[in-house]
Order: sequence, then C-alpha cells, then structure tokens
Amino acid sequence: MSFLWIEQGELFTEDAIPVVGDIPIYVSAKDSIETLKKLRSLDGVERYLPAWDDMYDQETGKAMIKKSLDYLVHINDMVQDVLADAKDEDMETIYARVCAALNLKHLIQNPLFKASVYANIKETRR
Repeated sequence: MSFLWIEQGELFTEDAIPVVGDIPIYVSAKDSIETLKKLRSLDGVERYLPAWDDMYDQETGKAMIKKSLDYLVHINDMVQDVLADAKDEDMETIYARVCAALNLKHLIQNPLFKASVYANIKETRR
C-alpha cells in the first residue's frame, strides 16, 4: 500500500518498491509489476519515501522504481523460463532452479523470498 500526499508532493511507498538484489516480497508478480508502473507514472511526486531506504527526489525515485520494475520482470521471466523446462517438477525443485538461475542460492532458505517465488510460480501456471 502506498499513500500519495499530493499537496506536499510526497509518495509514501512503504514496501512497494523492492530493493534490487534484496528480497522482493509480493503475492502477485503481475500486480507488483503493475503497481510499480502506476507509481512511476504518477504526476506531481517530488519526493519518494520508501520504508526501507532514504528519501528520494523525483529523478532518483523514478530511477529506483525503474530498477525495481526491471528486477521483478527479470524474476518473473526466469520463473517462466524454468517452468517451460520443468512442467512436471514439484514446487521445491522449481524454486531451487529459479534461485540458481537468478544467482540467488543464498536466499533459498529465506521464507519470504520462497513465498514470493512460490506465488509467482502459481500465478504463471494459471
């Protein structure tokens, strides 16, 4: 959830903008990607206030959103690629393959990352 205080030109983004290389937390890759596109297109935002980092000016905020958007698209694309080759494999095996393909093996035991990727796998299979 994000809050736009238009009179002040401030967008409180909370956790909507994942940090590239960190643990993206989402229940729908599709919805998270769409959210980032919407946040990036908002007019009148002078300052971006994420829950996880410093305040950003307009230019830096839009650049951070673009990087995060590219990151989520990359994860989503990787899930789709792995699923194309692993249609009959169980979720745990697919998850491990996605982690390896993303060079994020260090996150394989992380329950938050696992929940996000599992959600991405389920969403892609539909």
